[in-house]
Amino acid sequence: MLAKAAMPMSLWTRAIPRNGCASSYGTANRSRCSPRGPWRVARAPLHLPAAPSSTLSVCNTVTKACPCRRSLARHLPTSTTRRDRLSLLNTLSIAAANKQVFRGLLHGATLCAYEMRRDGIPQLADWLDRERITVLHAAPSVFREMANRLPPERLLRHLRAIHLGGESVYASDVDLFRNHTLEHCIFINQLASTEAGVIAQHIIDHRSPVLASAVVPVGRSIEGMRVEIRRDDGTIAGVNEVGEMIVCSSHLSPGYWRRPELDVAAFSSDPLQTGWRQYKSGDLGRIDEAGNLHFLGRKSSRVKVRGHSVDLTEVEAALMGCAGVTKAAVLAPGGALPLESERLVAYLVVACDAERNSALIRRRLASLLPSYMLPTGYMFLDALPLTASGKIDRQALAVMEPPEAIQGREIEPPRNDLERSIAGIFAQMLKLAPIDRNDDFFLLGGDSLSVVELQRRLRDTFGVALANPSEGATVAGIAAEIRSQRVANP
Repeated sequence: MLAKAAMPMSLWTRAIPRNGCASSYGTANRSRCSPRGPWRVARAPLHLPAAPSSTLSVCNTVTKACPCRRSLARHLPTSTTRRDRLSLLNTLSIAAANKQVFRGLLHGATLCAYEMRRDGIPQLADWLDRERITVLHAAPSVFREMANRLPPERLLRHLRAIHLGGESVYASDVDLFRNHTLEHCIFINQLASTEAGVIAQHIIDHRSPVLASAVVPVGRSIEGMRVEIRRDDGTIAGVNEVGEMIVCSSHLSPGYWRRPELDVAAFSSDPLQTGWRQYKSGDLGRIDEAGNLHFLGRKSSRVKVRGHSVDLTEVEAALMGCAGVTKAAVLAPGGALPLESERLVAYLVVACDAERNSALIRRRLASLLPSYMLPTGYMFLDALPLTASGKIDRQALAVMEPPEAIQGREIEPPRNDLERSIAGIFAQMLKLAPIDRNDDFFLLGGDSLSVVELQRRLRDTFGVALANPSEGATVAGIAAEIRSQRVANP
């Protein structure tokens, strides 16, 4: 990171090995430091957080003092005071952590650091009580896992506000908030980025109406921000139409540190408002009839599966709505073309071993999603891997061996040669094994396109044409239909 930033001087403690990262080393002389406060140089660079979307190389964004101060002023829903005790769960290399540090300093609040890598999520709730934390900032994955571990009667009595951001927040997260906090506590779903700071906020309390959607909106853009949803051709999307989120403001980061090619790709002048700039976020979203912004994940979360466009966030939200599922992530293993795949794989954490039943989960999903959006592989894990910022580590999941067999179910094998042949066709087409004689082709991930191929293979193999395989499309059901046609047409 330091090598990429190419800083001329760095300050070190003896606990950090230098390893030649910085181009030179020096010692700050306090007598030579300017006595001016940071707000007298409001446009000077303040710090260089690493952009979290940068996976192949470190990419630093520049945060200036004035925009940082304005971003802090946007935390008004919680009205921070010197009596507050704020949580710090993130490493300081992440922009969100720096905002919490500055917020505590500006308001005279107490900032309490938690060593997540050392103590883990299982100890977090006890730490919140012991330290009397009043405002919790966390990634949704961290809050979700912590709250799911709590006994039903456990209340986090000191909390008056919960800030979540960085990932999709689900209606089930709001239920956890209401189950484990007191009546005065509020729940804030926040959209922010390193390049723009806080973009939008949605506030929920114990009296807010029940959400109609599985994914919680991030609300309306805050003062000094405008969010547009644009199609791939650059035109403005309609109400509820999905597109890329474009953030417009006069308080954006000036750009990426010494990466002008990235600046050109991400930032440009705002044609509608003088002095404003716009930032192409790379995130998908939509704006509903009420004007609320819905965050739908990165553009890379929308993939093609056997020719169908699938939003992985929508599949994850449906999984989170299944009883017993406490955490879910869905990936599309790479196909021959970028963002194209033959199937979806679900990685799940469930409340107890009895819930490790993929057949039951598939049946529940089938009532919520079309067949082409159903995962065909399921991996049950004790915990999902997390990044340093507490988000689901999808790269770690991607290197796990994708399950060829569906975990967590008992198999009733085919009973005869005919059923075994049909099961073999299912396995070849859907890339799954073993196949149960009661498995439904569509619940395993078959769709209107692949059913045409199924009909062709059945006709070529058995000389029988099935007019409507969607009815009774199990191995046993298709075998019974083939036997019936053979009897009728000897």
